Amino acid sequence: MKPRANLLEAVLEAVRRGIERLLGGGRTAVRGVDVVVPVYDAREDTERCLASVLRHGSGDFRLVVVDDASNDPTLVARLEHLAADDARVVLLRNDVNLGFVKSANRGMMHGPDRDVLLLNSDTEVPAAYLDRLRAAAAHTPRTGVVSPLTNDGTILSVPEWMTANPLPEGLDLAAFDALIAATSARLRPEIVTAHGFCMLIRREVLDAVGAFDEVFGRGYGEENDLCERAKAAGFEIRACDDLFVWHRGSASFAGETESLRTANLGVLGRRHPRYHEDVQRFIRENPLAEVQASIRYQLARAARRRAPALLMVLHADPFTDPRQAPAGGTQLHVLDLVRALALPRVVVAWPEGAHLHASEVADGDVTRPVAHRFPATLDGDAGAPHDRFALADAARERGFAALIDRLDVGAAHLHHLSGWPARIWRVLEARGIPFAYTVHDYLCTCPAFYRLNLASGASCACIAGDAGEARHCLDAFFQACALPAPVNALARIREHRAEFRALLTVAAAVIAPSDAARAVVADAFPSQSLRWQVIPHALPVAAVRPVVRPSGGVLRVALLGTPSAPWKGSAAVLEVMRATRDLDVHWHVFGDAGAHGFPEAAAAAIGSLADERLHLHGRYGRDDVVCLLAGAAIDVTLILSPWPETFSYTLSESWAAGVPAIVLDRGAPAARVRATGAGIVVGDQGGAAAALRDLVREPSRLRALAEAAVAAARREPSPADNAARHRAAYGTMLERVTPRASDPPYRPADRELFAAHQAALREE
Repeated sequence: MKPRANLLEAVLEAVRRGIERLLGGGRTAVRGVDVVVPVYDAREDTERCLASVLRHGSGDFRLVVVDDASNDPTLVARLEHLAADDARVVLLRNDVNLGFVKSANRGMMHGPDRDVLLLNSDTEVPAAYLDRLRAAAAHTPRTGVVSPLTNDGTILSVPEWMTANPLPEGLDLAAFDALIAATSARLRPEIVTAHGFCMLIRREVLDAVGAFDEVFGRGYGEENDLCERAKAAGFEIRACDDLFVWHRGSASFAGETESLRTANLGVLGRRHPRYHEDVQRFIRENPLAEVQASIRYQLARAARRRAPALLMVLHADPFTDPRQAPAGGTQLHVLDLVRALALPRVVVAWPEGAHLHASEVADGDVTRPVAHRFPATLDGDAGAPHDRFALADAARERGFAALIDRLDVGAAHLHHLSGWPARIWRVLEARGIPFAYTVHDYLCTCPAFYRLNLASGASCACIAGDAGEARHCLDAFFQACALPAPVNALARIREHRAEFRALLTVAAAVIAPSDAARAVVADAFPSQSLRWQVIPHALPVAAVRPVVRPSGGVLRVALLGTPSAPWKGSAAVLEVMRATRDLDVHWHVFGDAGAHGFPEAAAAAIGSLADERLHLHGRYGRDDVVCLLAGAAIDVTLILSPWPETFSYTLSESWAAGVPAIVLDRGAPAARVRATGAGIVVGDQGGAAAALRDLVREPSRLRALAEAAVAAARREPSPADNAARHRAAYGTMLERVTPRASDPPYRPADRELFAAHQAALREE
């Protein structure tokens, strides 16, 4: 990757403005700098170092080369030629080899009124290095010594700390430095000691404490001793966290390194008894952790930013462990789709409290999302409950705009807008970002998205224009959501449908997982010509249980998912339990059954034999469902959702295990069972109880139903099939999320994105 001139110019200009701002109140001029480079042979390293110093130096600086009696005649000649040709170069020669410390001191004292940048000859500096070091040195009035970040500099090493690093894959020095400069928060953190590979020393420090102590001989530890003396004199040692300087390592000392280290560390310990303890404390506490994390994060993000993102918008966190918190069908579908699409970048976003959460997924790897959290402070009283079904919310719309801008969104797929203001589609439209919409439930037709009156349990017909029914239905729904009911229920529904009508009309595709779901929505918007696509969900569970002839006597019935919830038919299930308590039916509950007093109500419905006939298996993962159903020898699943479900993952899970289902005659489950024969469709709970009674009386019927379930499971679309159909439905939308010809430049705004990432980490 080549450095980008416009980025470097922007960084340089920002640094210059920072210097002017920092120095405006005291030091009115930037003091000249002598860049002191002690040299002893190592021609290639030396020439590379000196060339970079001269090429990228700025302002009042001199390159002071101290040749410590080099043996390489070619290097000696080239140094003489360089000094003769470039007025910025001062060449000092030692008649005999004095070693690094004495050579460095000679160079540092050559200009008694100038600051000093001491630089090893095995380094290479990038553009604007002096400007950034000067700015760091001006961070506080007492800043005395500054060292930059590097690949090999113990506490200053990045991206990995305390070790030697190669340059990150695909980046040269200029590109890596540009990434660091553009995204740095410029914290200029205080550090325990500078590193001698590159250290800017203000002349005030040298005047106060002197240069290196020559007791350190050929070198090692002399810079640590100087920093200890500087701190004792009241100066601060800081890191220049927006500059990266390449450092080859300790090659200049060759085999002497370990012996020098041992001897000179002993000198340091005797002179400064707290030095080693301070270093160990610094390593334990690591004040540079945020700087290091930012760089590692930006490197990972640079790899992901090879394409704009497809944004998936939903209502709840899909990355939770299902054994800890149950995930709904929408979350499961989104993760399946993201995994199967395997796009370069997908962002999954959902609202939670006063924040918007977004996780980046690269190449479909949903196991390693990168989390961000954006503020979305609610308008009005912060203590008031948030209306999850509001059509407009200025704060969340602003937060959503920041999210799509910071995360470089190119296209979007709206899966569920509960918790979001419906008007976020207008934010997308204003930016020219195309979007698709999926009908996971009926939120687009009414805030009461189950189309169910939670007070009466009856299907809700409030959208037909009955003011009384609308009031009754929405009052119950908003009460269940712990929200104040709308003042005018019918007006609220009309406004709601008008906003969603506009959304659906603009959507590049309106996707339904079943014909039944499409029909309900189409009936609510009869005059609209929408870009419909019917794409059944996929279940990434391949295995099915072999068909086994049921044993006589016991009928094992499963309830899957969240059967305790009223909108999943808990009342009807309890009625069926009561109606069949005289039969030898064993009930197996897989999923979240603890709410709404369901276990106690179920035990009471079954009666005195509940202890042996009611089995609560708890939450489960989809990967386990086949084994769980097979292990319990389940004969049939009961699905009595009172609302017209748009698909039903629990039906797919049951079929994947070769288990037929009894379903109510409404929505997609009934249509799917009729189309496959893999179960029984009933009109109500009385019909469900009668169906169970028939199966107990004629268990042989289960074999044909189970065979139909196995066949139905084998005909279900695979995740790859589902992804292929979504790709086709997206159409030209995908052109907005294809890989770029080259990486985008790093932007100062990325610092805000890193802050959002850190906020998400702190929440965890």
